[in-house]
Amino acid sequence: MVSGGSNSQSAAIGDLPGLVARVAEADSDRTALELTGTTVSYGTLHQELSNLDTAMGGVLGADALVPLALSTVAPGAAESVDGGLDTIVDRIVDDARERLGESSRTAPAAHTLPGRFRAQVERTPDATALVFEDEVITYAEFDGRVNRLARRLVDLGVGPDVRVGLSLSRSRDLLVAMYAIVEAGGAYVPIDPTHPADRIAYVLDLSRPLAVLTASSENTALPSGTTTLFVDTEDISAYSPEPLTVTERATPLRPDNIAYVIFTSGSTGRPKGVAVSHEAIVANLDWRQNSYPLTQDDVVLQKTPFTFDVSVWEFFWPLQAGASL
Repeated sequence: MVSGGSNSQSAAIGDLPGLVARVAEADSDRTALELTGTTVSYGTLHQELSNLDTAMGGVLGADALVPLALSTVAPGAAESVDGGLDTIVDRIVDDARERLGESSRTAPAAHTLPGRFRAQVERTPDATALVFEDEVITYAEFDGRVNRLARRLVDLGVGPDVRVGLSLSRSRDLLVAMYAIVEAGGAYVPIDPTHPADRIAYVLDLSRPLAVLTASSENTALPSGTTTLFVDTEDISAYSPEPLTVTERATPLRPDNIAYVIFTSGSTGRPKGVAVSHEAIVANLDWRQNSYPLTQDDVVLQKTPFTFDVSVWEFFWPLQAGASL
């Protein structure tokens, strides 16, 4: 069974730390929480969230961090409100979005991989995003290719939490396909083209992807009957290169939707699939950027095989910070 990287709590809890930070920067004295005998400003709540995050080494997700911070700045608050913590979180998130002028439908995009990439494309469309051999691709060019393929995937039925196999060697097409899967709302499942047939069959049997994206030049030992899409020959020229809208996906992409499923090596038994949510990987990337900031002057060498989890920050972090990959 594939295990999940997120629990069932409201997705709003994952949005809260980022929203609080942005409101605190713009209006630190604004009231975030007001109960009988307790008034907490955005500045105070942001400081407590930051202090706890630092004290815990950045390992806590929002599901653990937010309740701790609220219990410190407003002891007993969750017990004094109908609906408890979820009600308090929803109130703060709604107020923060109102202050920032964001709608509840679009704000969660800030805590997804496509949302972070989209923001960087808008900031630096003409900067170099990818360099592969002699090919140099700008953010805008890469974005256009991703959006075309993402629309093709949506037509195939890809949407939030739909898993899509990815079996490509290191290349431009690998990056385009990976980003297109998450842009469509799906979760990519990396499958090394050189892996043995029995491992590939096992991974596909557990993850049950809608299809596998590969290339006509690959010799992946896919089981008979596997639905495949060859990204190097598929004609996607009729699809728009413009950003996908919220309504184009089957359902809105949320931070608690799955971003990818990576299987363990299986060195101590059968490989196990771990499903990681957008909010989890975005929190990890935020910690990295805060601790080791990348800038537009940086170039990152993507060296880790995409079947290992270390590869994920190499693939996504640079293109959220304006760097080149």
